[in-house]
Amino acid sequence: MSPTGHDMQTFGLGQDAAAGSRPAIVGIGAAAGGLEALEALTRRLTGSGLAFVIMERISRRRPALADILARHAALPVITAEDGMPVEADHIYVAPHRTEIAIRHGVLRLGEARPGHPQPIDAMLYTLAADLGNRAIGVVLSGAGDDGTLGLQAIREADGIAFVQDPSTARRPDMPRSARHAGVADFVLRPEQIAEELIWLSQHPYIAARRQQRLDDDTRNRLFLLMHRAFGVDFAG
Repeated sequence: MSPTGHDMQTFGLGQDAAAGSRPAIVGIGAAAGGLEALEALTRRLTGSGLAFVIMERISRRRPALADILARHAALPVITAEDGMPVEADHIYVAPHRTEIAIRHGVLRLGEARPGHPQPIDAMLYTLAADLGNRAIGVVLSGAGDDGTLGLQAIREADGIAFVQDPSTARRPDMPRSARHAGVADFVLRPEQIAEELIWLSQHPYIAARRQQRLDDDTRNRLFLLMHRAFGVDFAG
C-alpha cells in the first residue's frame, strides 16, 4: 500500500456541507469472481449516510445481482434506472450489460459498448468528476486492470480508494493492478472495507473543523487509519 496524497479533510467524506444534502457516493467495481466479495461487503453495510453504486462487469447472464445481494443486505438494494437520484443508505446495482455513470447525483445508464472493456473505470471517472473529495472508489475481484485508472482519478480528486486484498480475491488481477499502480489507500478484505467505510462516515470532525474531545477507542482507530494511509505513526 502506498502513501496517499490526501490532506486530512479527505476523512470527512460523509459530511461535506458544501455539497448540501447530497450523500457521498461509494463506487464499487467487480468482475470475474466478484460475487463472493460483493456479498461479503454488502451484508456488512449499515446506515451511514453514504450511498453505494455497484458496477459488475460479467459476460454471462445469471439471476439479477440486486436480487442476490438483497437476500442478506441490511440496506435496500435497487436495480439502477436511468435518471434515478442517488439517496443515502441505498445500494444501486447496474443492470446486466449496461454502463453506469453518476452526474449531479443522478444515475445515468447506457448500453454496454462493444470495444469498451473498462466500464468500472468509466463509472469511477464520473464519480470523481461529480463529487471530488467526496468520491470513494472500491475495486474487488476481477480479471484485467479495469478500475485502476478510475481509482487514480478518484485519488487525484482527493477521494479515497479501497482495494480488495488480492490474496482474498478469486481473480486477483484487478485489485493487484490497482495496488501495483499505487492508487490504493487501503488494501483490505471485503468485510474490512465495509467496516472502514462505516467508521469513516461516522467521524467527520476533521472536515467539519469541529474541536471535540475523542474517546480512546476513536482516537486510536483514527491513528491506525492515518498510519495505514500515510505510513506515519501519530500515536505518540
